[in-house]
Amino acid sequence: LQAAIAEVKINLTEYNLSQTSRTLYAFIWSEFCDWFIELSKIRMMDVSNTASRKNALGLLSYLLDQIFKLLHPIMPFITEEVWKNLQARVKNGQTGSILLTSYPESEPRFIDAKAEEEMSLLMQSITAVRTIRAEMNVPPSIKLTLFIRTKNPVAEALIKKHAHYIQALCRSEKMEIGETIQKPMKAAAAVFKDFEIFIPLEGIIDFTKEKERLAKERANLENQLALVEKRLSDPQFKTHAPEDEVKRTEARKLESLEKLKRLEEHLSSIG
Repeated sequence: LQAAIAEVKINLTEYNLSQTSRTLYAFIWSEFCDWFIELSKIRMMDVSNTASRKNALGLLSYLLDQIFKLLHPIMPFITEEVWKNLQARVKNGQTGSILLTSYPESEPRFIDAKAEEEMSLLMQSITAVRTIRAEMNVPPSIKLTLFIRTKNPVAEALIKKHAHYIQALCRSEKMEIGETIQKPMKAAAAVFKDFEIFIPLEGIIDFTKEKERLAKERANLENQLALVEKRLSDPQFKTHAPEDEVKRTEARKLESLEKLKRLEEHLSSIG
């Protein structure tokens, strides 16, 4: 939130409304909705920890308050309407205008580089498992077993500290962490700087059908990649196409190469 506030302030000062909108969209959709709300649900459902539930609810309320204020210059009619509705619920019918409130200012006391680093690692690990689930066609109803190998004691402590989040969002019924963990047979893997995640797939998917599906997907991806590379190699495209279109095409190429690499790894993992 603090990073978003600081960036929005700079962009508004420079009258760069398009970048302001992109910054807010990325924060609200990709961080607040995708991650904070989902993680908060786990705390909210823990009826045994009243303090944690109260803290999560208070922080959600604060974040929503800041988000509506940040959004107000971009979409004033919607933010005013929703703001008044929420105020009426929270403050017993008192519905002052959002126009009369102060615009958010970044507060250095809330900036925590260590927390950002920890959250980044947590997001990477959860995203990796979810990506493997999607790419290997693992049904959402099936609960996975996760094996995590790491020689970094800091990473191991962090994963253990947030294990309940990882298991809940990855739909895992069992998780083992340690330096001596061995990769199981027929397991998909995700490799990071400080740790590796292994997901056994024996008995979960039909390997013959999955190999056929992945092979077809690889062929389609290779065809798409060839078209993108052909377009990028055309001097006329880079000369005459808008800069944004060239950048998007280059990004598609990198994304396709990364996905192709993961498909090859999945095919290798299931033999």
